[in-house]
Amino acid sequence: VQSVIQECSCPELIEGVFARTGRGGDHTVDVRVYLAEPEIRDSIMGTQEFTDRWRKASGEISGAERVRFESDAGGPGSGRALTVELSHRNVEILERASAELASELETFSVTRDVIDGYELGKRQVDFQILSRGKSLGLTATDIARQLRDAFYGREVVRQQRGRNEMKVVVKLPEDQRNSEYFLEEFLVRTPAGTDVPLREVVSSKDDRAYTSIVRRDGRRVVQVKADVTPRDQTSQVTNALRADKMP
Repeated sequence: VQSVIQECSCPELIEGVFARTGRGGDHTVDVRVYLAEPEIRDSIMGTQEFTDRWRKASGEISGAERVRFESDAGGPGSGRALTVELSHRNVEILERASAELASELETFSVTRDVIDGYELGKRQVDFQILSRGKSLGLTATDIARQLRDAFYGREVVRQQRGRNEMKVVVKLPEDQRNSEYFLEEFLVRTPAGTDVPLREVVSSKDDRAYTSIVRRDGRRVVQVKADVTPRDQTSQVTNALRADKMP
């Protein structure tokens, strides 16, 4: 933002810059720039021109999986210019179709900030109970509850102090809760009262959770979206999709 201001020598154009955690979770960030009133803004540059310059000045942002620039957010006519909704009962087919459609949209010279509809969330570890764990009398629910108690905490007692009630929650120390080593070395209590390492009763794999899953009539629904600049070219892109790409 500062480079755009310096480039046009127009500090009066910017009224404020704010950054906050995005709606997708604390692994996302939303940066908003508020421009001056129209009588000042129109004599310098419009919101779309500012957005284009900001995009160019930002370049590639290291570590970011997806970056989107939008002008007039929340105003009349705001939102993505183009949205195509895909649906299928087979998730793998749906993922391939949305990825192919997103790739096709990126071939248009007027489309920008194309998303395939799969917004990945935080990194997570998925566990699946092994036959040895089952032979020891463990269930997936048992293991999940013990992990939750250790890392999220379990309420063990409530005490009354005057008019206030105090909850006592027990969990692992913070340094252990933030370490994958302690997760791998975690001991699971069996119904027989013995302890066994977690890695011996479950298999694990790294994964990413989707920020949201939408279904209609039992089918997963994905929306492939894109911005179109200039916006009045949206119908041409839509017609080309229907005639050449969607079949």
